[in-house]
Amino acid sequence: MRPRWADLEVGLGAEVWVDARHTYSAQILGPHCEELCREFARREGGRTFGAIVGEVASGTVSDPDRSSRCRSMSRSSGRIGMKRRGR
Repeated sequence: MRPRWADLEVGLGAEVWVDARHTYSAQILGPHCEELCREFARREGGRTFGAIVGEVASGTVSDPDRSSRCRSMSRSSGRIGMKRRGR
């Protein structure tokens, strides 16, 4: 918000938030939601998935054909919310 501080001080808060919506969603809300999902998987994974959860972590998956299927993914890799390994 520092680059837009002057705009905020003169009452242009609504405009600043409209301009910052994508950045706020991607850099604040997205990671927060991902952490909540990981915490849920740690606590409730056994009941929810029917098996003991051994590891919960964030990660990146590659996209070998470089065709993004999700707006938030970069051209060659992307993050996934959750993946289940095992049977």
